[in-house]
Amino acid sequence: MATLSKTITGTAIAILLAGAGATGNYYLSKDIQLANERFTGYEYSQLKPALVNRVKERNTKRLSHREVELWQAAWNRENEKCHFSLSDVTNENLVDKFNEKLETGC
Repeated sequence: MATLSKTITGTAIAILLAGAGATGNYYLSKDIQLANERFTGYEYSQLKPALVNRVKERNTKRLSHREVELWQAAWNRENEKCHFSLSDVTNENLVDKFNEKLETGC
């Protein structure tokens, strides 16, 4: 019985440590590459909505070169993951359609 208890305790500790490692990676590991910069999962989760909002404001405040590069890289990343299908796209609404897909995700 003592051996079974030790096995269960050891397994529980291993599961907790594995979960902590995955969580730690989200906040600590810069695994996401966008336009020559690396971001953690958490940083990316904060950056993506900020980029979407900046693109929405582009008519009142011009986007910087860096913002455009990051937005394009984020779009490419999400499109690779989600394989977006775009309909009713014209030259006039292209950026808005891309931005809408970036905002809503898969």
